Amino acid sequence: GSKGYLVFDAKLFKSLNIGDSIMNNAHIYFDYNTPIRTNFAVINRVDNSGGNSSVESIIPGTNISIYPNPASTFFTIENKNKDIQFLSLYSITGQIISEMKVEALSSKSINTEDWAKGLYFVVTDKGETLKLIKE
Repeated sequence: GSKGYLVFDAKLFKSLNIGDSIMNNAHIYFDYNTPIRTNFAVINRVDNSGGNSSVESIIPGTNISIYPNPASTFFTIENKNKDIQFLSLYSITGQIISEMKVEALSSKSINTEDWAKGLYFVVTDKGETLKLIKE
């Protein structure tokens, strides 16, 4: 199937404080077809005086998350599952960047300093895909 990404800009409620999080997903409509539901994402409110905001990708049911996203020098894959997860990292062109095992209930940091800016995909051994942006 096709792969893509969603970019949006939103104004924050004035009642949101630094550190608050919003969990959201989207339904994308193409013509008269059944809508496609995106994965859930957690958006964290941060003090943006010189930094970037963060989107944490979450796949429902697998308890895998990646952050910070967008990443500049590294990102962390967190496995909140009780099972070992085998993951593959792909470039936008489909080139395998890395394959790894993430132990149950653990996390692993990945250095991205030498990666080109752009969109990358983290694919679980169950075939689920998370998107990562490298700045």
